[in-house]
Amino acid sequence: MGSSYQIVLLGTPFWIEELINSFSEYPMIEIKEWKDVDSNLPVLYLYYGSTNKDAESPSGIKLEDLVSRQDILPIVKDPKLFREIIPKELSTINAFKLQGTKDIFKLKNRILTWFGLIDETKKIFISYKRTDSQEIAVALFHALVKRGYIPFLDDYSINSGVDFQEYLRNEIIDSDMFIMLNSENYELSDFTMEELKIASRVGVGILQVLFNGKSTSEEARFSYLMQIDTEKDKFNDILDNIIYQMEVFRAKGFKTKRRVLIDTFKNKFSQYDFITNEDGSTIIEELKSVYSPVTHVPRSEDLEYTHTSLESIGISPEMRKVIFYYGLYCRKNIKNHLRWLNQYNLPVISEDITQ
Repeated sequence: MGSSYQIVLLGTPFWIEELINSFSEYPMIEIKEWKDVDSNLPVLYLYYGSTNKDAESPSGIKLEDLVSRQDILPIVKDPKLFREIIPKELSTINAFKLQGTKDIFKLKNRILTWFGLIDETKKIFISYKRTDSQEIAVALFHALVKRGYIPFLDDYSINSGVDFQEYLRNEIIDSDMFIMLNSENYELSDFTMEELKIASRVGVGILQVLFNGKSTSEEARFSYLMQIDTEKDKFNDILDNIIYQMEVFRAKGFKTKRRVLIDTFKNKFSQYDFITNEDGSTIIEELKSVYSPVTHVPRSEDLEYTHTSLESIGISPEMRKVIFYYGLYCRKNIKNHLRWLNQYNLPVISEDITQ
């Protein structure tokens, strides 16, 4: 199988073997020399700053062009040394901090996001039993915010005057990961069990955090597991470990969510013949339509991105272009807005695959 996505390493790379191993499930991603790059395929340049020599611009590569196309990511161990170890052409780009091998999965997910292989929203749903684990849930919320995520926690994330349950369900299907703080009384709550049921049905990746030797939930038997001991483990270590495990499983969680969405689509259109493109879009010639999956609640930029992407792979302008999403738990006002947009003869329309 040939590569579809290319990575070029510049500067003085470090922890490369760990990075390569993290992509074992993605044979379509290949590390190449810059001279061997196929200009017809997506390519991301990683510029590692490790020594003062790395501050010198490499010969044969115009870094300014890579910056203008947003095709390059500086990587440093110590951000305080950025100006001393990264070429000046990259001075406007926020560097990725690779401070240890535990950051490899975070870098992997950043690369997968750049290639469009996982969502870039970084939305995380925290499900918890308030009487058991509110302290950890709140601390985890703030720790995720500091790390650039968009966590959802009921007390912090829902404004007054809205339908609480409708809003909550929408946030679950819009999330990249579902962190289940499975404490002593978690499974005794109708609310938390409904949250878990929705996440499982839609295929959101579930990280089940088991408290103090608690057994795994039968309702979350397909989740990713980790154990914590609130009596022995340091509080900050617990938070760090939860976030690390979430990063480890985030890409797998996205693939599961996408598979559920595509399987739902195929079941709905099972009477037709499919032509599936490398980017995941599906052509149904009989309907003169091409369908692209969107694993989150659609936004207006999804319409533009899909239009551009389908044009780039040569989809005929005569084909009807559709993004499809899992809308069973989507908020009514969002679905109404998407239907309203569909009236305006846009190059791409949206469809709720559950209807």
